[in-house]
Amino acid sequence: MSVFPYFPVLRNLRLAVPADVMRLGVISSAGFRYSPVFDWERPYHTQYPQDTLDSYRSMYISAMKDPRIVMVVATDKYDPAEVEKTKAIIPPEVEVELPKAGEDVVVGVAYWKFEPGLKRVGQFKNEEGPYPTIPKNAHRDEDPVRCAAAEKVWMAADEKYLWEYASMNIVVVHPAYWRRGHGSALVKWGMAMTDMDKTTQGVISADIGTKLYDTLGFEKLCEAHVDGDERTPEGLVNGIMRYGAATKKSSL
Repeated sequence: MSVFPYFPVLRNLRLAVPADVMRLGVISSAGFRYSPVFDWERPYHTQYPQDTLDSYRSMYISAMKDPRIVMVVATDKYDPAEVEKTKAIIPPEVEVELPKAGEDVVVGVAYWKFEPGLKRVGQFKNEEGPYPTIPKNAHRDEDPVRCAAAEKVWMAADEKYLWEYASMNIVVVHPAYWRRGHGSALVKWGMAMTDMDKTTQGVISADIGTKLYDTLGFEKLCEAHVDGDERTPEGLVNGIMRYGAATKKSSL
């Protein structure tokens, strides 16, 4: 018998596996390209698109091995024209075999980090793999000064408002498969797990995500502002939001 708690029924979703890593890089580059956070952190993506892919893929490998992470993916029928339906640059990769039209393919992903001490810690980690070998990332697509400025603001907001909660770290869907309910399904699964565990999850969200979370019942606590620069005078604004037991208590 498993020592871990049950988790919500996945329905049209499934747990992520190491074989998804290469595809997850494509999804993240394609989907996050529309986020102001992407523009802020990766102003040189057009020149170094492979660095963007490698960055995301390395992130997902680390997350799958983390005992405090659960990662879920959404699937759909492959659209061979998907590369034309994103502003991101997706370089062709000889070693990655493309699916055939109509085959099931991963189109969205989300992952959450459990708060310390939760009985689920260790439930979903996958240390064995096998994982693909990802080149060492040179981070040439990133602006290190901008990344550091944003990270400082986000860490301060997290420490003030969200430190005691689980966190939704990532949710993204390839734009070729938008408006099919994949993003909502991923977020709702995490909400169901939060309700099941009677806990709270926090998220630092960009504009599109903020609207989705608000619609689904998250509470917006405040906004975090990153000061602008010459390239982006208006700076960067993110919503600090939460869902779960703490939200319900505050509404009583």
